[in-house]
This record gives sequence, structure tokens and C-alpha cells, in this order.
Amino acid sequence: MAFFRNCDPDDPLCIDECRLQKFEYLRWVRLLPGGDEDVLSYCASIGARLGKSEGYVSRRIDAFSMLLELSKVHELQLKMWHLDITRLMVIAQALSGVEKEVIEEIDAPLARFLTPKRDNQKMPGPKVIKKFIVDLLVRVEDAVEEVDSPQELAIDFYDAGNGKTGINAVVDNATASIFRDQLMRLAKAHECDDSSALLLMATQEGKSLTINLYKGDNFGELMTADGYRLSRKSVDLVFPNASRRSLEGVENVETRGYSFTPSMRAYIQARDGVCRFPGCSIRAVNCDIDHVEEYGLGGKTTARNAQCLCRRHHNLKTSKAVDCEISGDASISWILEDGTKVVTLPEGIFSADRLFGQTFAQRVVDRIRRRKLRMRKNSCDDVPF
Repeated sequence: MAFFRNCDPDDPLCIDECRLQKFEYLRWVRLLPGGDEDVLSYCASIGARLGKSEGYVSRRIDAFSMLLELSKVHELQLKMWHLDITRLMVIAQALSGVEKEVIEEIDAPLARFLTPKRDNQKMPGPKVIKKFIVDLLVRVEDAVEEVDSPQELAIDFYDAGNGKTGINAVVDNATASIFRDQLMRLAKAHECDDSSALLLMATQEGKSLTINLYKGDNFGELMTADGYRLSRKSVDLVFPNASRRSLEGVENVETRGYSFTPSMRAYIQARDGVCRFPGCSIRAVNCDIDHVEEYGLGGKTTARNAQCLCRRHHNLKTSKAVDCEISGDASISWILEDGTKVVTLPEGIFSADRLFGQTFAQRVVDRIRRRKLRMRKNSCDDVPF
């Protein structure tokens, strides 16, 4: 059976960590309050006995209560002991207030996401787990819930004093992602601060910009490389003036030169999602494109020999302090300076887990819609006279 790096059965440190996870589980499951308990009073009492705050106790009560609701994730935890308290709390927070039927539907894809596919695979961090859950929830809830008064998206200006004006903006995630990328691009290109870059953005109407948005067979809407969906209004505004290019087959394209083509870069960023060094979460759009096998040593300029690396970890690899190789499924096997082996998998919108999540989310939407239609039909059949 494959295992995450933090669950290596032959590593004494990993064994100790798994024992700690098991101890936390046994302690807090035993301490879960009964249905008649006053939770605030109960948490205060347990906190006093442990020398901890009420919040310390309540967060753990919530985390393990949610774990018990997720039957498949719970079963996986009992086999592997790979989820620490931080990850369990993130899962509980992300699913807080979510309907029970949706939690039950999300259980299976979350368990699949938290199941290792390779030996020594890097364990998904709390931020990655949260984003996976939130992406599923957004897709399900946006499609299922009937929103009477959607939140108004707006930009406000206010006096910040000392001749300064503050800007407060509420926009969708995709717009924020595009805005952030363009701001960083302009600040870097013109070697200026964010304020000057913002002014450049405001005065460049009509000029050509490169913004990569993605649309695939598995997801019909336009998405950023981060996986954020563009609103319909934004699509209508931006897409008619955009040029389109197909990325089909780009992963097999090879060029003789050193530089990756724009299509290659767009594909690699969407595939990887983040820096591929173990434990790094720098966004792929802010990373270098690295030849896994060095170009000067015969490495080919193709997506099959490429990965996203932030500048810091790119320099680390170049220094020979670490080494890596890439497999046909784009998994990267790292050997760190002390000999530790870690495998990282792609986390972008073209990765297997993300595509599965998108497909699964649509199935959940369809099931819940059918269920609600049946409920409405049954209520109509019950004539009150």
C-alpha cells in the first residue's frame, strides 16, 4: 500500500508522529460531549483540567466530531493516522454549517484526495486540503442553492488620512487572482511599488495583456490557473476580445531551444498549480519553469521534462543540494540533502485529483437536484383537501 512521507513505516520519526495522531484521536473521541451537555461549560471544564483555554478544547471537539461524520475519511485515518490535529481542524472549519447531505457526498472525494497514490508522497498541507473542500462546496452550493439577494460586488474608496485614499474591493476569486497577477507583473516589469503598478493598470486601457484562462472538457466554465471560475459577467466582458489557443497535445510537444513556448508555460502552470518542491505552496504563475533533467545535460524542452519551481527552490536545485526526476504522470521524485525521499504530485486544474473533484462535484449537484425535485413532487402530490 502506498504511503505519505510522514507515514513511512520504516522511519522512527514518522512512527512517533503516527502514534501521536493516534493518541490525540483516542483522547478526544473519548472526551466528546454527550447530547445533553452544555458545550461551553463542558469545554471550560475540560480546558481547566488540561490547563488550556475553552477555545483550545472546542476546536478539537469540533475537529473530531466532524471526523466521525466523514465515515470514509474516518476509516482512512484509523488505517494510516496521517491527519494531524491542524488538518482535522481545517477540515472541520471548512465544513462548518454545511448541510449533512452535502457532507455525506463530499466524504468520498475527500477520502480519495487524502489517500496516497505513491510511496513517499508529500502529504497535502492544510491550505491545500481547505482549497480542495472549498472548491467542491462552491461548485455544489452555487449550482444548487437559489440565491435571492447575491452579495453585491463593488469597489469603495475612502479617506485614509495624510493625503492618502484607501481602496476596499469585494470581487469574485477569479477577478482577484487576475488582478493580483497583473499587479505583480507590472510592478516587476517597471521596478515600481504596488501603488504605481495600480496606476499603470488604470492607464493601459486598450493595450494588449496576457491573461491565461482555461476551459476544458471536464469543466465548461472559464477558470484561472488557480482554479477560480470567472463570473458570467466577466466572461462576457473579457472573452469576446480574447484570442483562443488549444492546449490539446501540448504535453507531448518538444522544442529544440531552451525556452518553453507560451502554450507550454500555460499548460505546465495549470498542471502543477504550485511550486513542486516538497512543502512549498508558491503559486505556479509566480514560479520559474524548470527543466527537471538539465537542458545542458541533454534534458528536453517539453512539458514532460518540466516543473514549476519558485526562485528559491529553483536555485536550491541548481546548486545540486537536492535532486529530482519526473515520471510519465508528472509526479516528481525528490531526494533531499540528507537522503530523504519525497514524491510530489501535480496540484493544478489539469491534475487528476482536481479533474476528479470537478467531475464528482457535478455528480453531487445532479443528485441533489434530483432529490429536491422528488421532494417538491411529493409535496405537490399531497393535496391538502
